[in-house]
Amino acid sequence: MITLLKSKLLNKGSLSILDQALVSVSNFFVVFFLGRTLMVNEFGKYTLGNSIILFILGLQTALIISPFTVLKENDNENFKIIHYSSNFIIQLLFILALWIVLLIVCLLPRRYNYGLNFDIVLPMLIAVTTILFQEFFRRLGYANLDLRNVLVNDVATHIFRLILILLASSLNLLDGNTIFYLLSISALIGTFVGYIQYRNFIILKELNILKTIKDNWHFGKWLLGNQSFSWINTQLFLFAGSIINDVSVAAKLSATQALLNPTNVFMLAIQNIMLPLGVSVYTKQSKQEFHRYILKVFLFSLIPMLGYCIFIVIFGEQILNFLYVGKYNDAKDLLFIWCGVYLLTSISRPFMIALQIIRKPQYGFYTYLMLSILSVIFVIPIVKRFGIYGIMFWSVFSGLIVLVISFYYYRKTMGLKFRVKGNSYENSSHWKI
Repeated sequence: MITLLKSKLLNKGSLSILDQALVSVSNFFVVFFLGRTLMVNEFGKYTLGNSIILFILGLQTALIISPFTVLKENDNENFKIIHYSSNFIIQLLFILALWIVLLIVCLLPRRYNYGLNFDIVLPMLIAVTTILFQEFFRRLGYANLDLRNVLVNDVATHIFRLILILLASSLNLLDGNTIFYLLSISALIGTFVGYIQYRNFIILKELNILKTIKDNWHFGKWLLGNQSFSWINTQLFLFAGSIINDVSVAAKLSATQALLNPTNVFMLAIQNIMLPLGVSVYTKQSKQEFHRYILKVFLFSLIPMLGYCIFIVIFGEQILNFLYVGKYNDAKDLLFIWCGVYLLTSISRPFMIALQIIRKPQYGFYTYLMLSILSVIFVIPIVKRFGIYGIMFWSVFSGLIVLVISFYYYRKTMGLKFRVKGNSYENSSHWKI
């Protein structure tokens, strides 16, 4: 069984890595190209807008994507039609609620909506709508381990996105609003491709909406809180730094983080395949098999991350200077701190995902709730006293807390005591791979 799991992880993982390489290269190019062509403050505005879109995607993952992946009870075709069709309706309701909330915010007096208006919100709303639909169908592919379909979807989406951005730039049409319209068009193409691929799963006569909403909420409420408080913990410092100082803080953080984003090629690829395959291992095999599976994922994620961070420590300054023609050289020291943040994330992520698979997502919620409370308390004094470095060191502190707590609860839930000797699984670590 271990050999079979290794084979599946490698075979499916190779397609997942190829797909994630495409997505990461595309995302890196967008950040790199906008960082070079837009003014620093304009690029900072795009970074803040994109942060909001990522937050909304996180809400979708918590309430829809993760539940329909983890709670897929079997591979019966009729069950999958009801399961996915019901989640598609929930997706529509989620987007409708999003439009209502943001449009109401735009109608509020200026002093209550922080200057948000239709000119700012409408392009972002259109973009996030199509991006949410494209992500829904993309994740259907991952949930069913149809990674070729995922790859086709992402090729269509990201190739068109790159073409549209280059075309807009050549016509001098690229600005903060235009980029969101371009993202909308490319994601709409991906949505169309995804619907063609999975139209047989979306049959609106086969629905069980109320039960699906109840099940999704029972599981996803913890992930929702996890995502919300995680976003508060990180983005509160980003927005505070931009307000207390200026939006160049967001630009510097985004420009330097972009050099670490290539690690998403393997980190997100492993994560994308780890959840559906891990659900299969956990439900069909023993605890020992599942624990060994988690350890394999841990090693597959840590080793390449460590190697890449060493590369950035040695060559990061030269790469930063080359990519941004010296525009962000004063932020080169941030690269070393980003390496620490990404290493901590690569270590803790397998255990956080494992807690989802064994249906204990509340532990992630408690962790980020605590961190978000601390963020609210300390954000202003830390940003005022230490500036952009305070933001970075808070990220390192948060990473350490997440690692310690996720590992502790994973060990506790699995019944691992990590004794060197012992004949029973519950009394030994079984760190063998």
